[in-house]
Amino acid sequence: MTGILHYDRRIPDLSHLHHQVSEPLLDPDVADSESLPDYSDVAGADVAAVIAFVTVVPVVAIVVMIEILKYHLELILFKN
Repeated sequence: MTGILHYDRRIPDLSHLHHQVSEPLLDPDVADSESLPDYSDVAGADVAAVIAFVTVVPVVAIVVMIEILKYHLELILFKN
């Protein structure tokens, strides 16, 4: 025993899976089902609102945290 592992490098035969994958596409129930929703009707205002929300909320949270830290720092430093 040389301590070297020998692996079987043969590629498995997956040709039988092709029939299973393509079979649902031929199913009439699948072919007649509704298509995916069309998101082209999303207005630019909706996108702008999401971007504004995602950018404004973190900025406001950071500003509030800074104010709270300043308040507590003043309490600690100027305690009489």
